[in-house]
Amino acid sequence: MLFRKRFDRAREYQRHVRGLDKEEDQKKDEVPEEEDLRPPKQEEKVKLERGDTFAMLLAAFYTLFLPALGVLLLVIAVAYLFFRLF
Repeated sequence: MLFRKRFDRAREYQRHVRGLDKEEDQKKDEVPEEEDLRPPKQEEKVKLERGDTFAMLLAAFYTLFLPALGVLLLVIAVAYLFFRLF
């Protein structure tokens, strides 16, 4: 690592501020078990509440349909002006 001394000094300062010794800090830096990295199972997923489906559909409408409608109207207006003027 290019700045190894600075990195080590910064980590020592963090340990000092947090009040940790090296063993406690290394326990926190350990990579979790492989099973912890897997996506949640079907039964562990969050259930939708009553109005969530409507909110998602409304958000999709605002995000997808309205900009597409705006672009379509802009293209029609440009085509109308082009054919009307020439």
